[in-house]
Amino acid sequence: MDRDPTKDDIEAILRDLKEEGFEPLIVNTDGSPLYPGLIEKVWSNARHQRCIFHFIKQILKLLFPAFWEAYQTMPLPVKGPKGRPLNKDKKRVEREKEKKKNREIVRKARWLPFKNPENLSETEKEHLSNILELCPVLQPLRELICAILSIFGSSTTLQEAEEKRLAICSSSLFQSKEVFSKALKKLEDKELFEKLTAYLHFENAVKTTNHVEGKNRSYRLSCQHQCQKVRYRFRCESSIHALLIHLHYRKRPSSVSSHTPIRVRLRKPVSLPGESPPSLGLCEEEVKQVA
Repeated sequence: MDRDPTKDDIEAILRDLKEEGFEPLIVNTDGSPLYPGLIEKVWSNARHQRCIFHFIKQILKLLFPAFWEAYQTMPLPVKGPKGRPLNKDKKRVEREKEKKKNREIVRKARWLPFKNPENLSETEKEHLSNILELCPVLQPLRELICAILSIFGSSTTLQEAEEKRLAICSSSLFQSKEVFSKALKKLEDKELFEKLTAYLHFENAVKTTNHVEGKNRSYRLSCQHQCQKVRYRFRCESSIHALLIHLHYRKRPSSVSSHTPIRVRLRKPVSLPGESPPSLGLCEEEVKQVA
C-alpha cells in the first residue's frame, strides 16, 4: 500500500478471509488499535491473543527508568585536590577509584537485569550477581521482572497465571516503588491480561507474532530465492535514485575525471490512457551503465 492501513482496510481483508471460509479459534496480533474491535465484529467467536513479546517489550521500556533511579543511589567518587596524593591520602584515593569503577561496571551492564533468567549464561549469572551486590537497590527491579516473565513463561493454566498476576499487583514491595506504577497499571488491566493469556485456553496456541514477522522478514529480504525483489528501503523513487548514484560512483572507471559531475537521469513515466503512471521508470541501458 502507498499509505498506512486503516480500519476499513483491515476489515476488508478479514471479511475476504471469512468469505473464503476462514473461521479461526484464536487471532494473534500486536498492540495496534486497528484490530480489537474488528476481530470481535468479524469473528465474534474467536479469542484475541495479544503478542506476549510486544507486551514484555513495552513493560521493560516502562521499567527502564527504575534502573537509572537505582543507579543514582550508588556513592559518587569525590574528587580530591590536584597533584600527587600524600601517603596519608592514598587509601582515600583508592576508595574513590573503587567507587568510580563500580559505577562503571553497573552502567555498562544495564541491560543485564532485564534479561530473561532462562536465557542467562553462567558468566552472565555471575556478572548479574556481582551487579546486584554493588547496587542492592536494583534487587526489587530484578524480582519484578522475573515475576512478570514467569507469568508468560512457566504458567501452564489460566488459574496459575492469574495467581501470579495478583501476587505481583498486591505486593507491598512493588507497590511502594513509584517508578513501578506504570508497569503495574498495565498488569492490573484485567481485560488486557485476558488477551495476553488467551493462548492458555489451547494446547498448542502460539503466544507471539514473532515467528510470523520473522518469516515475513526473511521472505522480503531473501535475495537468493527471489521471493520478493523489492526491499522496503529500495521501493521509493528517491531511495533508488540515491542507490544508483552510490553504485555509479563506486564503480566509476578510473578514466573519468573526479571533477566531472555525474547525474543519473530518470525516464519520465509514460502511461496509457486510463492507467495510473508508474512510480519509477528507468531505462534498462542506463541502469546497466550505472551498475
